[in-house]
Amino acid sequence: MGGASAMTSAIILMATLATIPLVASAARTLWAFARDSGLRFSRVLSRVDEKRGIPTIAVVVTTVFMALLGLLNIASTTAFNAILSLAVVGLYISYLLPTLLILWRRIAKPQTLPYGPFKLGRLGVSINIIAIAYTMFTCVFLLFPPYQPITPQNFSYASVVLAGVLMLCALYWFSTGRKVYNGPAVEILGRSISIVNRPL
Repeated sequence: MGGASAMTSAIILMATLATIPLVASAARTLWAFARDSGLRFSRVLSRVDEKRGIPTIAVVVTTVFMALLGLLNIASTTAFNAILSLAVVGLYISYLLPTLLILWRRIAKPQTLPYGPFKLGRLGVSINIIAIAYTMFTCVFLLFPPYQPITPQNFSYASVVLAGVLMLCALYWFSTGRKVYNGPAVEILGRSISIVNRPL
């Protein structure tokens, strides 16, 4: 009994410590997206606390949403598992999209691709293709149910939630987002220029 309690305590401690950087990174992403007018209530979410030097409102909103997701497990384990699966799929999709775009730039317009201090050289295209194939394979299988036989309780609803989220995002973008989103600004020849809706 004591050993089981010690192991459980270790898991709780690790999960608690892991939550701190997760909240920090999610709040930073929320703040950056709000700063570029990509969300509703962007003016509020993009405020930075002058005393602390952090986006306090973005941190509070992120914390509340994470707590609500944790409480979802009490109401429905199936819904909670769908959200977890969706989070992993969303993470892989966030890797997939920039890799696809970099591969397209490498092939279609290599002269427009700025490189940093590290360059893969001729292996770059092959590595991009392997990364894309692996990520797409993983995204598909992450949406599969974890157990057989499939029942309403163990069915993976991540695909349904993902489709719903994508539809809501598309609806928001075409109705409001594209009118207010400025995008990150890059400095070209000493001038700050928004890269949204500009040809690559």
